Amino acid sequence: MATLYRNHISGGAIALLALTMLIAIIVALWVSRTDGVVLHWIIDYWNRFSLWVQHLVS
Repeated sequence: MATLYRNHISGGAIALLALTMLIAIIVALWVSRTDGVVLHWIIDYWNRFSLWVQHLVS
């Protein structure tokens, strides 16, 4: 019964899914020809996220 509930998703599959999502977001932003405001928001969000991860690790 325990084998029914085991997670069989590999780390490589999760990494591929994350990469695919990132590419889809980049293409959607590029096609929509957004101005610098959206790009600035994305960069700011990424910086806050990376600082949060750094505080968790250190």
